[in-house]
Amino acid sequence: MDKHAQSSNRYQVFRRGVFLGSVIAYPDYENRSFYTVSTYHHGELQFSSGDVFINYKNVKFYITNVERINYSYKLSFETDEDRNRYKRPSSWINILTVKTASLKELEELIPFVSQSDQPLLKELIQVLKKSVSEGAPLSQNKLNKYKGMLKRNNRVMAKLAELLLKYLIG
Repeated sequence: MDKHAQSSNRYQVFRRGVFLGSVIAYPDYENRSFYTVSTYHHGELQFSSGDVFINYKNVKFYITNVERINYSYKLSFETDEDRNRYKRPSSWINILTVKTASLKELEELIPFVSQSDQPLLKELIQVLKKSVSEGAPLSQNKLNKYKGMLKRNNRVMAKLAELLLKYLIG
């Protein structure tokens, strides 16, 4: 194994900002987990939820779950990118705009979503227009189709929430 490959699997471990040591861990990015055999020169390093792994590129991996498997560990993690996705966006629901929310505002967001999400957003707008014109309730099953697109586009999610609140309140 060359020096670069070794350094790319070496992580510094911190707990509450205190350096605990270094470990070699094997990431499985698709499943958001590390696999490691803990060998620490002062004894075995015990991992726990809340530990932070930092790689040679200074990327932080926040440990969310620890599974001990014999002499190794499976550590689930999330990154800063994951954490930002769960945070409330700056464009979250503005209660003052709920009364004036319109489908036109949702249509204005079409150019701001990715090319792959634009057809889904247009389809969602059509479903909403039909529901509003017929006065028919929306079923959760109809909206589940757009769940992924909404997760990727916080502004669209916020506008949709404002629009739905307007019709729930009004």
